[in-house]
Amino acid sequence: MALAMLGGCRRSAPAGATSPEEALGQATCKAGSSTTRPLLVEWPAADRAMLEAAAESGIVAARYNGCELEVLSRCTLGGDYEYRSLTHKRDQVRIRDEDALWAELPLGAAQLETALSREGQINVDMTVVGRLEADTDTIDAAAGSACAEATHLVSGMTVGAFAMYTGSAIDAKASANAGGFGGGASMARSRSVLRQDGDFDACDAADTAEGVAPPQCGALLRVELTPLGADGKPTSDALQVEADEVRRLERAADRWHAGRTAAIATAAVAAAGSIAGVAVVGTRSIQITDAKFDLSSEERTATDDGPLTSTAERSRAQENVDRLESEIASHKSDRRIATGVAIGLGVGAVAMAGIAYMAKGREQRLRARARARDVSLAPALGPSFGGLTLTGRF
Repeated sequence: MALAMLGGCRRSAPAGATSPEEALGQATCKAGSSTTRPLLVEWPAADRAMLEAAAESGIVAARYNGCELEVLSRCTLGGDYEYRSLTHKRDQVRIRDEDALWAELPLGAAQLETALSREGQINVDMTVVGRLEADTDTIDAAAGSACAEATHLVSGMTVGAFAMYTGSAIDAKASANAGGFGGGASMARSRSVLRQDGDFDACDAADTAEGVAPPQCGALLRVELTPLGADGKPTSDALQVEADEVRRLERAADRWHAGRTAAIATAAVAAAGSIAGVAVVGTRSIQITDAKFDLSSEERTATDDGPLTSTAERSRAQENVDRLESEIASHKSDRRIATGVAIGLGVGAVAMAGIAYMAKGREQRLRARARARDVSLAPALGPSFGGLTLTGRF
């Protein structure tokens, strides 16, 4: 099962209150940018111990989104970690505001906000003695249901000793020797230890030539995460960003292609409607001409007072005149409507054709940009990456 080593990505709410994020089942992450080298010093000891145990079984896969890290212990990647000794290094982190908290400790920032607000400062003192490094070239691809959520693998871990405490900064080694940051009553009132692991003295006395982490000096301080591509193989951050940009450009080009297809179809329908409108205009014009010819003949008969034209014939002729005038008026009305429709649909067809042309140009430019980025990725990633076929010429 997955080791639920989750960072604090949800802001606490007052009792009885529900935040919009909680109502939607979403986590709130205020990390400004997703670092791939997060500190682990805010993790509980049990969680760090489980990560250590998972690392002993092979290279660790994880789901990581910037402020939440979940170790997927059932996702088997093979391989192992090699310990490399380093020249001892001291590092200090001083956090005095919320922005710095989320930047430095994104995995536990939400849980530490109250402590920071109350105490005014959070300090992390570290001694680094070595690293556990994974050989990412020999691992298996992350595949199968157990790896379905894997986004990164743990490619490195920094080890040593650390102490995280609130209040004014002090010398971690001296305070630890004095009683774990709480030996004196006055010290306890002004400082509070949040997390502590490893022995600073043991780290100072460790032999850098040893091939394993020194006893009492193997606490996990920081992990290094390598993104996994769509094929389950690791890739660098820069290449992952490039690959993501290629996918984004391709998706955008696909949307423009769909828009162009829709515009062409709409233009065709509008053109057909315009042609039909023109046909109606032509038909009604012919009908009007014929009706006018008949109307002229009937008007002569209706107004003929000669002896050869009877009263009944003049009466029928007048009825025909009225009928033909009504037909002509109706045909003219239909022709006006058909003319307006034909013009409107014609303009619409031209507009849709213009949109289709514009969409085609935009699609071609986006695909050209995607191909250019494909070419830049191909030498490092091989003939294909993440489902993208790389056709660059070298």
